[in-house]
Amino acid sequence: MADAAAARLVLASSSPRRSDLLRSLGLDFDIAVADIDESLHDDEHPTAYVERLAREKVARVVERLADGALHQSVVIGADTCVVRDD
Repeated sequence: MADAAAARLVLASSSPRRSDLLRSLGLDFDIAVADIDESLHDDEHPTAYVERLAREKVARVVERLADGALHQSVVIGADTCVVRDD
């Protein structure tokens, strides 16, 4: 397995805010838009919703990475939602 310090960092999001956060940490990264269906499932709790989306984003980007790149990449997936009244 490749050394984590030498790994390619990939953000599975087109969010400008997430990019800003990573840049503020001084990280060099690539962006790979996951392009997934972000619809809320029936009766899905907000926490479960954002966790599912983050996992799906990573899975979609990993599917597209070449085998060699995958072994040298760390893919970050994240999502947020706003909840009102619980």
